[in-house]
Amino acid sequence: MSSTRRDARAEGSSLITGNQAVGIDHRIRGGLSLGATVTRTRTWRDAAVGFFTVVQKDARAILTLRALHSRLKLMGFPPVLEIAQERQESTIPLQRYETDRAAITLTRRF
Repeated sequence: MSSTRRDARAEGSSLITGNQAVGIDHRIRGGLSLGATVTRTRTWRDAAVGFFTVVQKDARAILTLRALHSRLKLMGFPPVLEIAQERQESTIPLQRYETDRAAITLTRRF
């Protein structure tokens, strides 16, 4: 959980951000690890920006799922499969979106 305040000379660039995240990781005997994280972020600007006549307020939600097997190795590193879904609502229609993403990364666990 976090909260951030950014002050700027231009009121439209000043904002407050609140972030909440909760996650779980579970290791299964044999080397399989599964994880999930849910993140919720809200942002409020102090004033309207540019030619938009409304103050921008955003609400973003992200669900991330991860899986790795420590016995699988690529160049000595276990690959991690990550799948995420992200959605943002905003008072400014151009800032609204939904996206799905998938990634395979390499990691080193200690």
